[in-house]
Amino acid sequence: MKLIINDTLVNKLASEGISLADIRVVIEQAENLEQKIINTKKETFTAYRVIGRLTLWVEYKIEATDVIVDSVYYHRIQIEEVTKNG
Repeated sequence: MKLIINDTLVNKLASEGISLADIRVVIEQAENLEQKIINTKKETFTAYRVIGRLTLWVEYKIEATDVIVDSVYYHRIQIEEVTKNG
């Protein structure tokens, strides 16, 4: 999987201490587990992963073998997931 991220976003992520490896982990988890939100209007996916105390959200689209990252945002709160089974 090749990540394509524009320079402005790469610089923003670097200044905020977010690594490209973290972005890749979020996307890989979303794709492998099929845990992602689909935006049919924008034809993008949104996925998140908790990394320590940081919840990292990535909006992206897939074109062939490339993953184009549209935006990344994060917050430092914890999300508790509730399922029907527990």
